[in-house]
Amino acid sequence: MAKQMSPFKQTTCRKMDRISAADRQLLSRSSLTADLEPPLLERLASMVRVIIVRRGDFLFFPGNQARSFYLVLEGKIKVFHPDQDGRECIIRVAGSTDILCLAAVFGHQTYQAVGEAISACRVLAFPGACFMELMQGESDLTRNVLRILSLRIENICRKQCLARNLPAQAQVAHYLMERTTECNGCGCCPLDLRPLQITAQEIGIARETLSRIIGQMKKEGIIDCCRGSVTIRNKEFIENCACCCQGRNPKNAKHNKT
Repeated sequence: MAKQMSPFKQTTCRKMDRISAADRQLLSRSSLTADLEPPLLERLASMVRVIIVRRGDFLFFPGNQARSFYLVLEGKIKVFHPDQDGRECIIRVAGSTDILCLAAVFGHQTYQAVGEAISACRVLAFPGACFMELMQGESDLTRNVLRILSLRIENICRKQCLARNLPAQAQVAHYLMERTTECNGCGCCPLDLRPLQITAQEIGIARETLSRIIGQMKKEGIIDCCRGSVTIRNKEFIENCACCCQGRNPKNAKHNKT
Protein backbone atom coordinates (compact mmCIF):
# COMPACT_ATOMS: atom_id res chain seq x y z
CA MET A 1 0.00 0.00 0.00
CA ALA A 2 1.40 3.39 -0.99
CA LYS A 3 2.17 5.76 1.83
CA GLN A 4 -0.31 8.63 2.01
CA MET A 5 1.35 11.94 1.34
CA SER A 6 0.80 14.83 3.72
CA PRO A 7 -0.81 17.93 2.16
CA PHE A 8 1.64 20.06 4.15
CA LYS A 9 5.18 20.72 3.02
CA GLN A 10 8.02 20.23 5.47
CA THR A 11 9.34 23.40 7.03
CA THR A 12 12.47 24.82 5.46
CA CYS A 13 14.20 26.20 8.52
CA ARG A 14 17.59 27.18 9.81
CA LYS A 15 18.64 25.93 13.23
CA MET A 16 21.03 27.75 15.53
CA ASP A 17 22.77 26.03 18.42
CA ARG A 18 22.90 28.93 20.86
CA ILE A 19 20.37 31.55 21.83
CA SER A 20 21.28 35.22 22.10
CA ALA A 21 21.02 37.43 25.17
CA ALA A 22 17.89 39.02 23.70
CA ASP A 23 16.32 35.58 23.20
CA ARG A 24 17.14 34.69 26.81
CA GLN A 25 15.33 37.84 27.90
CA LEU A 26 12.23 36.81 25.96
CA LEU A 27 12.43 33.33 27.46
CA SER A 28 12.55 34.83 30.95
CA ARG A 29 9.33 36.77 30.23
CA SER A 30 7.38 33.67 29.26
CA SER A 31 4.70 32.15 31.49
CA LEU A 32 6.74 28.94 31.31
CA THR A 33 9.60 30.51 33.25
CA ALA A 34 7.66 32.68 35.71
CA ASP A 35 9.40 32.88 39.12
CA LEU A 36 12.06 30.33 38.20
CA GLU A 37 15.47 30.64 39.81
CA PRO A 38 18.35 31.71 37.49
CA PRO A 39 20.11 28.29 37.56
CA LEU A 40 16.95 26.54 36.37
CA LEU A 41 16.36 29.20 33.72
CA GLU A 42 19.91 28.60 32.51
CA ARG A 43 19.29 24.85 32.25
CA LEU A 44 16.22 25.52 30.12
CA ALA A 45 18.16 27.92 27.90
CA SER A 46 20.87 25.32 27.39
CA MET A 47 18.46 22.68 26.05
CA VAL A 48 16.62 24.77 23.46
CA ARG A 49 17.48 25.54 19.87
CA VAL A 50 16.40 28.48 17.73
CA ILE A 51 14.44 27.70 14.57
CA ILE A 52 13.91 30.26 11.83
CA VAL A 53 10.73 29.65 9.84
CA ARG A 54 9.90 31.34 6.57
CA ARG A 55 6.49 32.85 5.93
CA GLY A 56 4.12 30.23 4.54
CA ASP A 57 6.05 27.25 5.91
CA PHE A 58 4.66 24.83 8.47
CA LEU A 59 6.28 24.43 11.87
CA PHE A 60 4.17 21.38 12.70
CA PHE A 61 1.20 19.49 11.28
CA PRO A 62 -0.96 16.43 12.05
CA GLY A 63 0.73 13.07 11.74
CA ASN A 64 4.19 14.26 12.73
CA GLN A 65 5.56 12.92 16.01
CA ALA A 66 5.45 15.60 18.70
CA ARG A 67 9.05 15.53 19.86
CA SER A 68 9.24 19.26 20.64
CA PHE A 69 7.11 22.12 21.83
CA TYR A 70 7.74 25.75 20.92
CA LEU A 71 7.99 29.28 22.26
CA VAL A 72 7.56 32.07 19.70
CA LEU A 73 10.34 34.65 19.84
CA GLU A 74 9.39 36.76 16.86
CA GLY A 75 6.67 36.72 14.21
CA LYS A 76 3.29 34.97 14.22
CA ILE A 77 2.21 31.35 13.91
CA LYS A 78 -1.35 30.56 12.82
CA VAL A 79 -2.66 27.38 14.46
CA PHE A 80 -5.65 25.78 12.76
CA HIS A 81 -7.54 22.58 11.94
CA PRO A 82 -8.33 22.03 8.24
CA ASP A 83 -11.79 20.63 7.55
CA GLN A 84 -12.68 18.12 4.84
CA ASP A 85 -13.32 20.92 2.35
CA GLY A 86 -9.91 22.48 2.95
CA ARG A 87 -11.21 25.41 4.98
CA GLU A 88 -9.28 26.53 8.04
CA CYS A 89 -10.79 26.49 11.52
CA ILE A 90 -8.43 28.86 13.32
CA ILE A 91 -7.62 27.97 16.93
CA ARG A 92 -5.29 30.85 17.70
CA VAL A 93 -2.63 33.14 16.33
CA ALA A 94 0.51 32.88 18.48
CA GLY A 95 2.92 35.78 18.89
CA SER A 96 5.98 36.62 20.96
CA THR A 97 6.42 34.50 24.15
CA ASP A 98 3.39 32.31 23.32
CA ILE A 99 3.76 28.56 23.94
CA LEU A 100 2.71 26.01 21.31
CA CYS A 101 2.21 22.22 21.44
CA LEU A 102 3.07 21.84 25.12
CA ALA A 103 0.40 19.19 25.72
CA ALA A 104 1.39 17.21 22.64
CA VAL A 105 4.83 16.24 23.96
CA PHE A 106 3.32 14.37 26.89
CA GLY A 107 2.53 10.75 26.08
CA HIS A 108 4.50 10.75 22.80
CA GLN A 109 1.53 12.05 20.81
CA THR A 110 1.44 13.39 17.28
CA TYR A 111 0.66 17.01 16.56
CA GLN A 112 -3.10 17.55 16.30
CA ALA A 113 -3.18 20.87 14.47
CA VAL A 114 -1.31 22.82 11.81
CA GLY A 115 1.12 25.59 12.68
CA GLU A 116 1.77 27.89 9.73
CA ALA A 117 4.04 30.94 9.81
CA ILE A 118 2.09 33.99 8.63
CA SER A 119 5.25 36.08 8.86
CA ALA A 120 8.95 35.30 9.11
CA CYS A 121 9.34 33.68 12.53
CA ARG A 122 11.95 32.75 15.07
CA VAL A 123 10.94 30.16 17.65
CA LEU A 124 12.57 28.23 20.46
CA ALA A 125 12.20 24.45 20.24
CA PHE A 126 12.19 22.55 23.54
CA PRO A 127 13.00 18.82 23.24
CA GLY A 128 10.08 17.07 24.93
CA ALA A 129 12.00 14.15 26.46
CA CYS A 130 14.65 16.36 28.07
CA PHE A 131 12.04 18.81 29.30
CA MET A 132 9.93 16.11 30.97
CA GLU A 133 13.02 14.69 32.65
CA LEU A 134 13.84 18.15 34.02
CA MET A 135 10.26 18.59 35.28
CA GLN A 136 10.52 15.53 37.52
CA GLY A 137 12.83 17.29 39.96
CA GLU A 138 11.59 20.87 39.62
CA SER A 139 8.27 21.64 41.29
CA ASP A 140 8.25 25.31 40.20
CA LEU A 141 8.58 24.32 36.55
CA THR A 142 5.85 21.68 36.94
CA ARG A 143 3.59 24.32 38.51
CA ASN A 144 4.07 26.63 35.54
CA VAL A 145 3.29 23.84 33.08
CA LEU A 146 0.08 22.95 34.95
CA ARG A 147 -0.92 26.60 35.04
CA ILE A 148 -0.42 27.01 31.28
CA LEU A 149 -2.41 23.88 30.47
CA SER A 150 -5.23 24.68 32.90
CA LEU A 151 -5.57 28.22 31.53
CA ARG A 152 -5.65 26.76 28.02
CA ILE A 153 -8.54 24.48 29.01
CA GLU A 154 -10.41 27.41 30.55
CA ASN A 155 -9.92 29.47 27.41
CA ILE A 156 -11.23 26.64 25.23
CA CYS A 157 -14.36 26.45 27.38
CA ARG A 158 -14.85 30.20 27.11
CA LYS A 159 -14.52 30.10 23.34
CA GLN A 160 -17.63 27.94 23.21
CA CYS A 161 -19.47 31.21 23.64
CA LEU A 162 -18.75 31.91 19.98
CA ALA A 163 -21.42 29.33 19.08
CA ARG A 164 -24.04 30.97 21.33
CA ASN A 165 -24.84 33.96 19.10
CA LEU A 166 -23.44 36.46 21.59
CA PRO A 167 -23.06 40.11 20.63
CA ALA A 168 -19.96 40.67 18.54
CA GLN A 169 -18.73 43.34 20.97
CA ALA A 170 -18.73 40.78 23.80
CA GLN A 171 -16.73 38.37 21.65
CA VAL A 172 -14.15 41.05 20.85
CA ALA A 173 -13.94 42.09 24.52
CA HIS A 174 -13.39 38.48 25.57
CA TYR A 175 -10.66 38.09 22.97
CA LEU A 176 -8.89 41.24 24.18
CA MET A 177 -9.07 40.06 27.81
CA GLU A 178 -7.71 36.64 26.86
CA ARG A 179 -4.79 38.18 24.98
CA THR A 180 -4.13 40.58 27.88
CA THR A 181 -4.02 37.68 30.34
CA GLU A 182 -1.51 35.87 28.14
CA CYS A 183 0.60 39.03 27.95
CA ASN A 184 0.86 40.32 31.51
CA GLY A 185 -2.66 40.83 32.83
CA CYS A 186 -2.40 44.59 33.46
CA GLY A 187 -3.87 45.74 30.14
CA CYS A 188 -0.99 48.16 29.44
CA CYS A 189 0.75 45.80 27.00
CA PRO A 190 -0.05 46.66 23.33
CA LEU A 191 -1.81 43.82 21.52
CA ASP A 192 -0.93 43.34 17.86
CA LEU A 193 -4.12 42.28 16.05
CA ARG A 194 -2.60 42.21 12.59
CA PRO A 195 -3.58 40.83 10.18
CA LEU A 196 -7.17 41.76 11.08
CA GLN A 197 -8.61 39.19 8.68
CA ILE A 198 -7.03 36.30 10.58
CA THR A 199 -7.84 37.81 13.99
CA ALA A 200 -11.48 38.14 12.93
CA GLN A 201 -11.51 34.49 11.86
CA GLU A 202 -9.98 33.51 15.21
CA ILE A 203 -12.77 35.37 17.05
CA GLY A 204 -15.45 34.06 14.71
CA ILE A 205 -16.71 37.33 13.20
CA ALA A 206 -16.32 39.18 9.90
CA ARG A 207 -13.33 41.44 9.40
CA GLU A 208 -15.61 44.42 8.76
CA THR A 209 -17.37 43.75 12.08
CA LEU A 210 -14.07 43.66 13.95
CA SER A 211 -12.92 46.91 12.33
CA ARG A 212 -16.21 48.59 13.23
CA ILE A 213 -16.08 47.48 16.88
CA ILE A 214 -12.42 48.46 17.27
CA GLY A 215 -13.21 51.86 15.76
CA GLN A 216 -16.17 52.39 18.09
CA MET A 217 -14.18 51.34 21.17
CA LYS A 218 -11.43 53.76 20.19
CA LYS A 219 -13.92 56.58 19.65
CA GLU A 220 -15.41 56.01 23.12
CA GLY A 221 -12.01 55.95 24.84
CA ILE A 222 -12.14 52.25 25.76
CA ILE A 223 -8.99 51.42 23.80
CA ASP A 224 -6.23 53.10 21.84
CA CYS A 225 -5.53 51.70 18.40
CA CYS A 226 -2.77 52.55 15.97
CA ARG A 227 -2.07 50.47 12.86
CA GLY A 228 -3.57 47.31 14.31
CA SER A 229 -1.90 47.64 17.73
CA VAL A 230 -4.46 47.92 20.55
CA THR A 231 -3.93 49.12 24.13
CA ILE A 232 -6.78 48.81 26.63
CA ARG A 233 -7.61 52.07 28.42
CA ASN A 234 -10.79 51.07 30.23
CA LYS A 235 -10.09 47.58 31.52
CA GLU A 236 -13.21 47.54 33.72
CA PHE A 237 -15.51 48.03 30.75
CA ILE A 238 -13.72 45.33 28.74
CA GLU A 239 -13.99 42.91 31.69
CA ASN A 240 -17.70 43.65 32.17
CA CYS A 241 -18.42 43.23 28.47
CA ALA A 242 -16.44 39.97 28.40
CA CYS A 243 -18.57 38.61 31.27
CA CYS A 244 -21.20 37.71 28.67
CA CYS A 245 -18.78 35.11 27.28
CA GLN A 246 -18.31 33.63 30.73
CA GLY A 247 -21.99 33.27 31.62
CA ARG A 248 -21.82 36.02 34.28
CA ASN A 249 -23.70 39.26 34.65
CA PRO A 250 -21.54 42.33 34.18
CA LYS A 251 -21.06 44.52 37.24
CA ASN A 252 -21.39 47.71 35.28
CA ALA A 253 -21.85 48.08 31.56
CA LYS A 254 -21.02 51.79 31.60
CA HIS A 255 -17.72 53.36 30.81
CA ASN A 256 -16.11 56.74 31.09
CA LYS A 257 -15.38 58.62 27.91
CA THR A 258 -12.90 60.92 29.57
